[in-house]
Amino acid sequence: MEAGYSMADRFRAIKASVKRYFDDAAIRRELREELASLGNGDLDRVLADIGLTREEMETVILNAPRSRMLLQSMLRRLDLDRRMALMAPQLVRNIERRCATCGNQKECQDWMDKGSPGDTYRRFCPNAATFDSLPRASRMV
Repeated sequence: MEAGYSMADRFRAIKASVKRYFDDAAIRRELREELASLGNGDLDRVLADIGLTREEMETVILNAPRSRMLLQSMLRRLDLDRRMALMAPQLVRNIERRCATCGNQKECQDWMDKGSPGDTYRRFCPNAATFDSLPRASRMV
């Protein structure tokens, strides 16, 4: 047992992890079922509307439970202005798409959890260049 953590704390953490695992599995299952219910033509239209390919769908499904949470955490951590969704909706969709198809979610989560230095996200984040070009909320009037 790690110093500073009681058995009750560890039990709660493990219980939360197991619950999150089953919640994530349910989200993935529901998404797969919804997509399977579409005919091929409808699926292709939906994918075209959201700017995804069939090849990207499995990654999106695997990332689905966490990508939005990680993106919101990243925006807060980098002090990015939330008003950009109103100012540039296409830019936000591109950021969300890159996050949803990202293969680095574990590294991103570790970066968040460890409070790693602010600029090291550039090593793993496909949105790094975009984030670097955006105004910081604290600089906005």
